[in-house]
Amino acid sequence: MTKSLPFYLFSSAFFLIMIAPYLLSHGMFMDGLIYATVSNNLANGQGSYWDLFFSETFQHHFREHPPLAFWIQSWFYQLFGDSYLVEKIYSAVTSIFTGYLIVVFWKRLTTSIKSAWLPILIWISIPIITQAARNNLLENTMTIFICLAFLFIQNQWRKEKLIWLIPAGVMLFLAFMTKDPVALFLWSAPFLYLLISLKKDYFLFIKASVVLVLSTTIPFLILMSMNQAAYDYFLTYFNHQVIGSIENVQTVSSRFWIVLKLLKELITPLLIISLIFLLTRKQKVNEQIDRKSTLLFILIGLSGVLPIIISLKQSGFYFIGSLPFFAIGLALLIKPKVEWLYDKLNIASIGYKSLTVTVGLALIFGTYSAVKNNGKFGRDEEKLSDINAIAEQVNSKTIITATRELADDWASIGYFYRYHQISLKIGYLGESKFIIQPSSSKPILNSEYEKIDLNLKMFNFYQKTE
Repeated sequence: MTKSLPFYLFSSAFFLIMIAPYLLSHGMFMDGLIYATVSNNLANGQGSYWDLFFSETFQHHFREHPPLAFWIQSWFYQLFGDSYLVEKIYSAVTSIFTGYLIVVFWKRLTTSIKSAWLPILIWISIPIITQAARNNLLENTMTIFICLAFLFIQNQWRKEKLIWLIPAGVMLFLAFMTKDPVALFLWSAPFLYLLISLKKDYFLFIKASVVLVLSTTIPFLILMSMNQAAYDYFLTYFNHQVIGSIENVQTVSSRFWIVLKLLKELITPLLIISLIFLLTRKQKVNEQIDRKSTLLFILIGLSGVLPIIISLKQSGFYFIGSLPFFAIGLALLIKPKVEWLYDKLNIASIGYKSLTVTVGLALIFGTYSAVKNNGKFGRDEEKLSDINAIAEQVNSKTIITATRELADDWASIGYFYRYHQISLKIGYLGESKFIIQPSSSKPILNSEYEKIDLNLKMFNFYQKTE
């Protein structure tokens, strides 16, 4: 471990530097902001486990996603308070825990952790991973449950006991309860294992598939039959989000957009692999590639991507849960060459010592960058500054009328409620004491309202005259 320590620290430093400007700063991607708002509301008694709450005027009954991640994050708010740092640190910690599980997978495959930094490095070099780590996505929590499910599936393969698939199915049930049906791609694992294995035991494959699927679905069916609130929640969710998105919602022009997005995300890992092959192109490496495991992990990863093509509502975030498997598969592909280079490395050499010093400095820089940005704006600086200035003029729980141009500005709606518990309502003049509109809109000419000069950049703010 001592010899490989700089490589572990290099992976850690790379991850820290990628998220440092955002880790402790204000501002978050719209989806993560909404999830944080709903979770914080639940922690503060607004809404309930089966009746989540976003704001007084938007998504008063929030059923856009399964609820488990909101429950878990709400417990963190109850433990650590309402600070915006809770969702930031929670998001980073979920990614760190997934990284730990990747190390566990690697040790099981190779019986050693001396090169376990390799799949970690490949995984965090995928841009969407660090983007998710700093933006509080549901997929971060979902991926933990998917990885835990696979640990139990691995146990079944190693010990040949079907009983291990029962906790695997329960973990997949929890993964589904966190996000949506994209979490269920590990149902393909028994088939893919049969496909790769020389031992073609078809009866075992059928039994394994049945146990895994039933262990996932039975907890859900029990929940639906015994809890009317849960039944109502998921009925609304399925009709609106699952069936509705397949039939009516289109975010991409081609069903194969998701495949192209995956290839783009894998550019950096493929460059790392190409570099390793280039460095060892003239060397004879004795250890053979574990082709079966390599292919198995890549196929499992693909099983988390390809089914998404049935819908024209697609996002790169949807396949985040499959990326640990791609990372392990690609790492296995170059493992013999990397370990050959590793064995040639002399810890007394200037190169090794220089690497150790450089990595140490990188960790210090990443830590400094995170601390330096504490309390500053990582994104949406002008919008957040305006919202904070407006909040100083109104009380918490106030409802502000917003013009229709802001109807789809979910970031503003989320920031107002997450930071100040102020709700925006799309409506008509005269409905409330305050009005906001985008600064680019034509000024409101109404004698009942006067524009309040707060030096805003993104909005115009009006108050009803007495």
